Amino acid sequence: MSSDVLYAEFVDRRVILTKVDGSEHEGKISAVSPVVMMFTPKGTRSPELITISDVQDVQLRPEKPRKLSQKSMDPISTGRVRRHLLDYHGTPVSTVNEMGDVEAEIYHNEIDHSDLGHNHDGRPKKDSDDDDSDGEAE
Repeated sequence: MSSDVLYAEFVDRRVILTKVDGSEHEGKISAVSPVVMMFTPKGTRSPELITISDVQDVQLRPEKPRKLSQKSMDPISTGRVRRHLLDYHGTPVSTVNEMGDVEAEIYHNEIDHSDLGHNHDGRPKKDSDDDDSDGEAE
């Protein structure tokens, strides 16, 4: 297998490149040919050409999982709570179909949302509404 095909899977990916001298370099491979690869080291904008014969190994850089936060939603109206239980809480369809709207609302309000992907504290209001005036004309 030729080297350009071997390293083609790493193009436009963040990698750890190990040279034959044992040095490791973190960065991104921009292009690969049978003779050279274009490698941009992390923290720089200028790519450098590295001969394929100088490369011992290329590995994908392990990605750290992005921290997710809880989403704020408006309170759910009684008429929409059954759909919300299906879509956001994974409540089985058979269970939801046996509930009325009021019963579903009670069931939903008993769910502890403190460590779920959403809460019902309401969406944050925009700062443009926070004027010092009372809305009265002078």
